[in-house]
Amino acid sequence: MSLDASVTNQAVDLLKAGHDPDAVIEALVEAGVDGEHARTLVEQLVELKRRALAQDPEGLRREATRMYEEDHVAVDDVVAFMVEIGIPEMYARPEAERLYALYARKMAMRKPCDRCRQLTFASDFFFDTSGNQICPSCHDQEQIAQGDRRVEDARLEAAGVSPLAIAQNHQLVFCPRCQDYTCTLQHATHTMSRGMTSSQRVFACQRCGATVSG
Repeated sequence: MSLDASVTNQAVDLLKAGHDPDAVIEALVEAGVDGEHARTLVEQLVELKRRALAQDPEGLRREATRMYEEDHVAVDDVVAFMVEIGIPEMYARPEAERLYALYARKMAMRKPCDRCRQLTFASDFFFDTSGNQICPSCHDQEQIAQGDRRVEDARLEAAGVSPLAIAQNHQLVFCPRCQDYTCTLQHATHTMSRGMTSSQRVFACQRCGATVSG
């Protein structure tokens, strides 16, 4: 079997990313590789990985830990994986149980995000402008929202809206359901009449989803 190196690299990258071998085969076929060739290539790569893990104890431990963290498997599944690559069960089970205990201890150290309440490792937290600890997902949303606000601020400023009214768009509003300042601006309507500006703002709680007018 002779395949372009890019095909092999694609298969390796997909396997490293944790994709199931069957899914990798399907991806290669969609990319134009013959089905039998794709299956043979993936089986060879899986076998090479199995041999490498059997000869690399640290790599084996990392893979077992990944299985706990990403695949959420049980101890018996990790034991079966270790036995499959040639480690006797009498050695595999104590090591799988030890790694699970470390994983469980790590899981117990997670804290809820102050915004969405998703359990997050302390090392993964970000601080928002109010000092709340937020998870990476909420942080990404915050960065996007800040960019949107900057665009909206520029539009409002060009339309003659007062700096005070613009500043009010950035305030955090109290959520009566969560009993916390977790509501951020959802949308605002500014009306100018006879030299006066009135604003109607709707805020959405980033924790429970409730809407609050202000």
